Amino acid sequence: MKAALVTGAAAGIGRHLAIDLAAQGYRVTVVDYDFKGAQQTVAHIKQAGGEAQCFQCDVCNDSQQEHVFQQHMQAYHQLDLAVLNAGVSEMGDIIKLEGSGWQKTLDVDLRAAMVGARLAARAMLAQGTKGVILVTASAGGLFPMPLAPVYAAAKAGLVHFTRSLAPRLAKQGIRLCALCPQQVDTAMTQGERAAEVLNWMKKQSGGGVLTTKQVVEAAQHLIQDDSRVGTILLVMARGPLVEWQPARNNLVPFTPRPRLALDKGREAYLQALAHWAAHSIPQHRRKLQVHRLSNDFAEATKIVTEPLPQQLPPGHVLIRNAYAGINASDVNYTAGRYFGSPQEAAKRLPFDAGFEAVGAVAAAASDVTGLVVGSPVAAMMYGSFSDYQVVAAKHVLPVPLAAKEVVALLTSGLTASIGLEQAGRMRTKETVLITAAAGGTGQFAVQLAKAAGNRVLATCGSDDKAQMLQQLGADGTINYKREDLKQVL
Repeated sequence: MKAALVTGAAAGIGRHLAIDLAAQGYRVTVVDYDFKGAQQTVAHIKQAGGEAQCFQCDVCNDSQQEHVFQQHMQAYHQLDLAVLNAGVSEMGDIIKLEGSGWQKTLDVDLRAAMVGARLAARAMLAQGTKGVILVTASAGGLFPMPLAPVYAAAKAGLVHFTRSLAPRLAKQGIRLCALCPQQVDTAMTQGERAAEVLNWMKKQSGGGVLTTKQVVEAAQHLIQDDSRVGTILLVMARGPLVEWQPARNNLVPFTPRPRLALDKGREAYLQALAHWAAHSIPQHRRKLQVHRLSNDFAEATKIVTEPLPQQLPPGHVLIRNAYAGINASDVNYTAGRYFGSPQEAAKRLPFDAGFEAVGAVAAAASDVTGLVVGSPVAAMMYGSFSDYQVVAAKHVLPVPLAAKEVVALLTSGLTASIGLEQAGRMRTKETVLITAAAGGTGQFAVQLAKAAGNRVLATCGSDDKAQMLQQLGADGTINYKREDLKQVL
C-alpha cells in the first residue's frame, strides 16, 4: 500500500484530495494547524474504510514540520506522495503595515512549502524508491493580482522553485510538480479581504469559480502521470486544463533611446536628445514610398533613399524620428482610397507612407520660433515612415518626451479624446457605452471615461478582450458575439 502526506488537509482542496487518495488505497497522514478539522478529515476517511492519521502542525515552524514527516515514516515506513497544500490568503496591506501582517503570507505560502519539499525529498531519497511531490500554487503565481501582491509573489516564487528544482530531483526518481488553480470555492475565500480578492478574480476569469472536485481531478493527472516533471498545471474556472510554460522567444533586443533621467533633470535630458537628433546628420534619408496601388503593403511599398535638403525651407524643421505609428489605415492609403478616386491616386505615385511619428528636432529654419534643436516633438503628416522628416513648424506638436507611448496618443488617443469631450460632451457620473472598445481608440476611450468619473460599459468580440477591458477599468463588458446588446443594456 502507498502512503501520502497532505498538509492543509483540514478543509477545502487538502481535505478532498486526502479523501480521494484514501479511496485509492493510500494510507494518509493529514496535517493542519486546525486540529479539529484534521480529525474530521480522518474520521471521514476511516468511515469509508480507509487508513489515516492526523497531526496538528504550524508549517511555519520547521521543527514541527520535520516532526510530522518523522511521525509519518514511523507509522507507514514509506512516503510515496507529499502534497504541500497549506496556504493562506493575503494578510495585511504591504503598503500600510509592517512585516508582522503580510509576512505571514510569504512564510506559509512560500517558505513552508519549500521546507516541506526538502523534507519530502529527503524521506524519499532515504527509502530509495520513486516519489511525487505536489505543491499547490495558484493562478496568481502566473498572472498579476493587484489586490493581493504578496500572495501573488509567494505563489510565483513557488512556481519558479518547482521549475528550478524539478530537473534535479527527477534524476533521483522524484517528480516535483505545481498545481495552479484559479479561484476555488473554499473557506479560504470567505473572509472580507479574501472575498474582495475573489470577486476581482471572478471578473478576470469571466465569473467562474472552481469546485474542489475539479481541482482534485486536475491534481490526480499530475500524481498519476509518470511523464510529468516540473509541470505547472493551470486549472481555469472556464476552459480546459493548461500546462503553463514561459515564452520561448520573448527576448527582444533593447535599444536605449534618450529619455528623461530624473536624477540629472530635464536639462540633461534635452541635451542628450539634442545630441542624438543633431549629431552627424546624414546627407541622405531612407523612407518607405508607395510605388503601386495595392492592399498588400509589402507589395505596394519599397524603401528608397533620397538627399536631405541642404537648406530648410522657411518655417520648417527637420525631425529625426524615433518611433512611427502603424495603423490599419496604412493599407487603405497604399490602396489609394484617400485621394478621391483611384485615378487621382495613380497620378500621385510615388508618394510617401506613414501617418504619425515621434522624435526630436534635428534642425530648424532661421525664422522658426518655439522649436529648438533637441525639442521632443510629434508629427501627424504623410511620410512618417522615414528616419528624417521635413515638416512645417505649424504642424509640429511639442510633447514632453520622445517616447513610444506618445505615438499611441496621436491618432488613437486624440480620436478618443475629441470624440468623448468635444463631440460627445462627456461629463462626470454618467454611464458611457463604448463599442469596439478593444481597438486602439476604444482602449483610450475606456480609460478617459473612467478617469472622468463615469461608469463605463464596453463591447467587444471575445472573452480575452473582455478581460483586458476590465483590467483597463471597464465596469461591465458585453461580448456581442454571444450576448444580446439591447437585452444587456
